Amino acid sequence: MKGTALFGGTQVVNIIVNILRGKLVAVLLGTLGMGISALYMSTLLPLQQLFSLGMPLAVVSVIAAADLSSEGGRHLVSAKVEAYRRCLLLLALAGVATMLVLAPWFSRSAFGDTGHTRAFMALSAALFFLVMEAGETAVLQSRRQMRQVAVRSVVNAVGALVIGVPLYWWLGVRGIVPAIVLSTAVVWAYSRTMTRRLHLCQKSQSWGATWHFGRGIMSL
Repeated sequence: MKGTALFGGTQVVNIIVNILRGKLVAVLLGTLGMGISALYMSTLLPLQQLFSLGMPLAVVSVIAAADLSSEGGRHLVSAKVEAYRRCLLLLALAGVATMLVLAPWFSRSAFGDTGHTRAFMALSAALFFLVMEAGETAVLQSRRQMRQVAVRSVVNAVGALVIGVPLYWWLGVRGIVPAIVLSTAVVWAYSRTMTRRLHLCQKSQSWGATWHFGRGIMSL
């Protein structure tokens, strides 16, 4: 009941903020800007799923099932979280490289020409933050930090409003890409700050240990 009330309340806030943001964006960008923004996001989100390899879903069950009552259990969880973050970092960088190389192809696929190549290259930064942020949210979920997960959704909605609307007013359609990149960076920064408070990060780890823990999660 408590969790339902918490997430229900945040959804009410999100609905109100998204309605306000949608109206303002429609006025500032018009139908052309709304369409361009939608095409950018419809490219980014599948790429996020692809380069995450489903790890955010898998890690929730792996870490949630761990025993933190003993020192050894806490050390093992910290090692798994560090390996998980390293694997996601490599996957995010692979996503960035892919977007940089295939930006002309994405532009042609979405818009029929290469006029948006630079925009897709810039959006590689947003892909990086999306992949990394999904991982941090999964860590919060695995440790049952429901309040932080709920607040994260509000930060996402409010951040998109506060960052996006001024950029759209100032730059018009040219502000779409900066708004997407900055809003994803803000959400990632919030989630990363919250996971730091869990003290689950191992200070040092060999790449052999990273591969040992990470390959199981990636395989799953």
